[in-house]
Amino acid sequence: MKKTSKKKTTCRFHFPIPPMRSTRVLEPLPIDDREKYTTTWENITEFLATNEEDMLHMTFTAFLKALDMTEEVYILAIRSSLKDTKIFLKRNPCDVRVNGYNPNILTAWHANTDIQYVTNAYACIMYIVSYMSKPEKGMSELLRNACQEAKRGNSDIREQVRTVGNKFLRNVEISAQEACYLVMQMPLRRSTRSVAFINTSPPDDRPILLKSLDTLKELPDNCEDIHCTNIIMRYAQRPPSLETMCCADFVSQYDLKSTYKKVKTKTKDLPEDTVEDNRDDDPYSSDNCDTATTDEIKLDNGDIMRKCKTS
Repeated sequence: MKKTSKKKTTCRFHFPIPPMRSTRVLEPLPIDDREKYTTTWENITEFLATNEEDMLHMTFTAFLKALDMTEEVYILAIRSSLKDTKIFLKRNPCDVRVNGYNPNILTAWHANTDIQYVTNAYACIMYIVSYMSKPEKGMSELLRNACQEAKRGNSDIREQVRTVGNKFLRNVEISAQEACYLVMQMPLRRSTRSVAFINTSPPDDRPILLKSLDTLKELPDNCEDIHCTNIIMRYAQRPPSLETMCCADFVSQYDLKSTYKKVKTKTKDLPEDTVEDNRDDDPYSSDNCDTATTDEIKLDNGDIMRKCKTS
């Protein structure tokens, strides 16, 4: 619910919804014509809010008669309140507070549904993004403190990310189903395809990660090879047998052979397998390679690539 400027409480979802004799797609009126029907629209909304009991047994024709207006004027008044194209479903006066639904989905779901046609692609995207980025009270401050605590410790970037992730999991509100999956260490998603991002920005604009702290300690003091290799670097160092292979095919068919040995850490909340390796700027591969094959290639820098799994 929300309050208007006249201190009247109105529904932010615009209920009650105006009845319709049949399903119609309505466009907003031109700005110059809206003022002509402003008062008419206010009378309609007032009638819908104060005569719900009378409308329980009222037909659409009787509804228009009670409003003392024609269906044409009624439609124009509704259009004067619109900002974007909107679809109004066929609706009897007794159903002004019933949300749009599909009988089959409602029977299977046994919960509230909100079925709407998409008439504005931008509005649809904003609706999805607003849910994905919905903030939680106090979460920003919590994660900020967690980042500071992780930085104060003598740990590499992988351990810092795991620490912040554990802090997030302990405090975020999640469903019972998701909690069960996390406790049982089951994957939250599965897919038949994986996606690799190839950063084609100019070399100076590409982010580069440092090698792990343990690896840096083993390097000579005057060594300048302190950065992780990325996809484009590996592609440039491919053997002559793959000279004619394009970068996209190389990325989709080969992955860096993992040399990372898992070690036990004090952090038990997030298992090692939940930290997905990035194929770009990462010395370790994702577990997407075929372990049953010996089809491996050696790059000029000594890295070993192997064939990815194929379905």
